[in-house]
Amino acid sequence: MENLVLQSKLDEAISVLDKAKQNPFLKNDPRILLVTASVLREKKDFKASLKEVQAALAIHKKYPLLWAYKSFGVERLLLSDIYYQEALCYLDLNDQETALKALDDSLNVEVDPQTLYQRALVLEYLGEYRDAEADLKLAIEKSIDPVKKELALHNRADYFLRQKKNDLATIDFKAALSQNECSEALFQLGRLALSSELYDQAIEYFNKSIEKEETVKALRLRALTHTKKEEWHEAKSDLDKALKLEPDNKLVQIERENVLKAIRLL
Repeated sequence: MENLVLQSKLDEAISVLDKAKQNPFLKNDPRILLVTASVLREKKDFKASLKEVQAALAIHKKYPLLWAYKSFGVERLLLSDIYYQEALCYLDLNDQETALKALDDSLNVEVDPQTLYQRALVLEYLGEYRDAEADLKLAIEKSIDPVKKELALHNRADYFLRQKKNDLATIDFKAALSQNECSEALFQLGRLALSSELYDQAIEYFNKSIEKEETVKALRLRALTHTKKEEWHEAKSDLDKALKLEPDNKLVQIERENVLKAIRLL
């Protein structure tokens, strides 16, 4: 039912945007086409989305001075965003090589941390790990705002986790916390401590993560950490809380049954 409601809203949005494109004052505005492309991506119509983005690029190239009255910087940001959206469309179509070229085009216009991160993901997929790490490093350097720097550090930490470089991931997660203390970074540090069998440290991180945001995954791993210390009642308490958040979570139900069995054997 929710999907049907969402589809209806997206169809309505497309209808409004189609009418906007008929307006003589808006028909040569690539931003309308970019919004249309975003809605079409939500509808999973990736080829149609790409067509809208390419139309936006064609208009921008034909009438580049239409946006210059605001400033050259605004025009550069718009062109960079068009290339970035084009890259996302190619990624949706699983064309990594062409997406990489579009990301290069975007970065040649404007160096943006999010675009750098996206290119790093593509480079990682293509096995170009050194170039991927260079982009992740530059994304951190270009992120001035603490919240954005935290995100950039978190992104590189996730990359290091995928590369099984847990020590480097830990360093970045800790650096991220110094910028903006968030639940996810605390959770990841707890997970890394748990995998290193540093159970007291893991529980400390999970405690802080749950204080900020009570999530099933953090409660589950704190419960697992308690079982490693044979703290069965504490583990049960965490799994009870997890089930309150997600009553139909089968994995949590199984884990709770296993903990109850251990309690009965005490």
